[in-house]
Amino acid sequence: MLAAVTGPLLVHLLSRRRFAAILIVALTMGATDAATARLIKPFIGRERPCRALPNLHTPDGCGPGRSFPSGHAAVSFAFLVSAAPLVPYGALIFAPLATLVAGSRILLGVHYPSDVLGGAIIGAAFGAAGHLLRRRIETKADA
Repeated sequence: MLAAVTGPLLVHLLSRRRFAAILIVALTMGATDAATARLIKPFIGRERPCRALPNLHTPDGCGPGRSFPSGHAAVSFAFLVSAAPLVPYGALIFAPLATLVAGSRILLGVHYPSDVLGGAIIGAAFGAAGHLLRRRIETKADA
């Protein structure tokens, strides 16, 4: 779902020569994914509900790795917060998509609601850091 948004956003930013913005949004999403998958999930070690609850049947399998936090929620909210300021009505466009991605993790039975909430908070924090970094870089470039 994010690919349907990131492609047009990339074209939009390329046409305006916003190379720093492209780089920062990509790095923000990558850093968020790395932090959740390689640092936080192994440290917390929470089992996914599809493994912990024996009667829970998932439509798409259980997925690898641990449960907390939801990487999908984290990356989608990192994208939301870092990319929304770059386009008119960005928050109105990206917030429902990030929410759908995050909510789908619960509906698929691969995350608990607290995993999704934790992922959204972590992603929003990374997104805010990326947004501030991009503004700082672009301000210095304009000076």
